[in-house]
Amino acid sequence: GMRSRSFHWLMSTACMNSSTLPGGYKAYRQWVLHTLRRPHRVIILGGLTGSGKTKILEELSKQGEQIINLEQLASHRGSSFGMIDMEKQPTYEQFENNLAMKWAQLDENKMVWLEDESPHLGQVRIPSPIVAQMIAPETKVVILERPIEERVATIFEEYGNMDKKELIEATQRLIKKLGSAKTSEICSLIENDKLNEAIKQLLKYYDKTYTHSGSGAQLDENKMVWLEDESPHLGQVRIPSPIVAQMIAPETKVVILERPIEERVATIFEEYGNMDKKELIEATQRLIKKLGSAKTSEICSLIENGSPIYLFKSMTSSNL
Repeated sequence: GMRSRSFHWLMSTACMNSSTLPGGYKAYRQWVLHTLRRPHRVIILGGLTGSGKTKILEELSKQGEQIINLEQLASHRGSSFGMIDMEKQPTYEQFENNLAMKWAQLDENKMVWLEDESPHLGQVRIPSPIVAQMIAPETKVVILERPIEERVATIFEEYGNMDKKELIEATQRLIKKLGSAKTSEICSLIENDKLNEAIKQLLKYYDKTYTHSGSGAQLDENKMVWLEDESPHLGQVRIPSPIVAQMIAPETKVVILERPIEERVATIFEEYGNMDKKELIEATQRLIKKLGSAKTSEICSLIENGSPIYLFKSMTSSNL
């Protein structure tokens, strides 16, 4: 618009290079979201913490392979220690923009290497279309296996000269997972310059996190396990990628329940009928982008006026 052109003119009078985006930033964001949905042949480089995945990606790049370093773009290594000695993280929107620029430059005739990452890297998350390609059944995965001594040495090389205080603070953030006694033990090792031993103790935790998922280790491998069809994200937590991969694998059996809308409404009413109106209204308002302003106002009015049956019928028909 006029402001953009004026700013562009001002920059040019100061002998500073600048350019304007055709259609403005809104059009650019549409291009970003479209670009991130573009499919590429992805190959994942996985392995336990300290396997040297990032270094190998860098070497692959030097040899002409296509790589995208997600941790570098996110300014975060993906763990409690991930922000130490890194630049300030970009906003999620800027992370998407930066990733889209890299994604657009890829040669679709060549494989692209990505490191096996959690969908969340610090305060940003890997866009859902990219995660979907990372965990797709056809995506190839290369797993690095290295002795624990080499892994400790790799981590020590990266973190050995970092500030003790920051390392201790990062360890303390794991107290709910490590437990108070283990956290104190590792912090003491760091304080007393026994970082190699501290790394070994931390690797026991990270290895368990990588190879097990919650109660999965308690399952009987000779019996089927039933899971509900879910989005990968449940509020602020996510279903681990290896579990999602199994849920969407071609060989996974799917049982679809079909019930009349009246029965579905009654089921939802039984669960939500006695809940606080204010909370139901706030939850409905969070759906405004999907429902639209008019439908959202209509449903909120139904809740306010004590007509929850019509509310649930409306939401059910909207497939939300």
